[in-house]
Amino acid sequence: MARTGGITLEDVRKAAGDIEARLGPSGVTLRRVREELGRGSLQTIQEHLRSLRSTHEVAPVDLLTGNSDEIVLSARERGVSVATWIKEAIEEKLRRERGAQLRDALAEPRSWTQPRRRALARLTKEAGTRSPESPSEDDVLSAFRAVLKGQADQAGLARRVVADGHPHDLYLVVRGERNVETLLERIVELQPASRPAAIRIGQELRLDGALLGKWLKKPYGQVVIA
Repeated sequence: MARTGGITLEDVRKAAGDIEARLGPSGVTLRRVREELGRGSLQTIQEHLRSLRSTHEVAPVDLLTGNSDEIVLSARERGVSVATWIKEAIEEKLRRERGAQLRDALAEPRSWTQPRRRALARLTKEAGTRSPESPSEDDVLSAFRAVLKGQADQAGLARRVVADGHPHDLYLVVRGERNVETLLERIVELQPASRPAAIRIGQELRLDGALLGKWLKKPYGQVVIA
């Protein structure tokens, strides 16, 4: 006999667990959970899945891999078109990937080459010239990592580092233009007053014109990099 009544969180938890046991974490999708349950609205099931994913009881799912039901429902909840939702989801996915790339670049400083370590030492020294508190190299790296996590409490130090340090030292420390862009973008988000320093670094390192245009509040075509 088919069960009656509303779908509960426990119902979804059990169905997701059964699917994961058969197909692995990536197999848990909205449509499969609905089929496993044999009842319930997609919207209710999605809400329970979101709760389970937020507590890591169910692995996060990449909504850009064909789970159209979840895409449509998410777009509807946000009040945006599916095309807009997909565009924003792609941007967020790229943002996460770039953040992970920078985190990897900042890992294991003891194994860094001598040029990178010297560049970090110079950035650290410059960051302490206008402050009564002199940061350590570990402080600087911790500030960069905190900014990637969106932690505003250490954004001030990160801002001092990029404002007072040499752009090419920053380039060496974070390993490349893409990582410099990621770091500067996160710092500007947390500390808007750091925009002039970000623009200066961006122009010197010839970073992405669209990013510079956003900081300059000008269309891409109006950004001139000497």
